[in-house]
Amino acid sequence: MNTSNNTQTIEEFADWLIQQAGLQTMGEEALLVYRNKLSDQIARRLGLLMMAELSGNDADQFRAQFIDVDQPNTAAMQAFLSSRIENISQKTAAGLEQFAKEFLTAVQQANVLQNKTV
Repeated sequence: MNTSNNTQTIEEFADWLIQQAGLQTMGEEALLVYRNKLSDQIARRLGLLMMAELSGNDADQFRAQFIDVDQPNTAAMQAFLSSRIENISQKTAAGLEQFAKEFLTAVQQANVLQNKTV
C-alpha cells in the first residue's frame, strides 16, 4: 500500500489494513462496523498529527473552521492544512505508516493471546 497516495481515502486505507490483518473473514455486518471504527481511528490519528503541526492562531482557526462544525468542508480543510504545513504529504504518509505498523502489531498480538487461551 502506498501511504503517500493522496487520492486514497481513509476507508480504502482501512480496507487495506483489514486485508493485511486477515480480518476480512468476519461476518459482513461485523466487518462494516469494524471498518467504520477503524476509519474513525485513522481519521482521529491524522487529526492529531495535523493539530501537532499547527500552532497558535492557525490551530485556533483550524478548530473553529473544521473541528467545531457539524460537516466540515474537506476540500477547504485540505487547502488550509496544505498552506500551513510544510511537507504535509510526507508527514501524512509517515503517520499512516506508523498507524499501520501499530495496528498490525496489535492484531498479531491479539491473535497470539487468543491462540494461547484456546
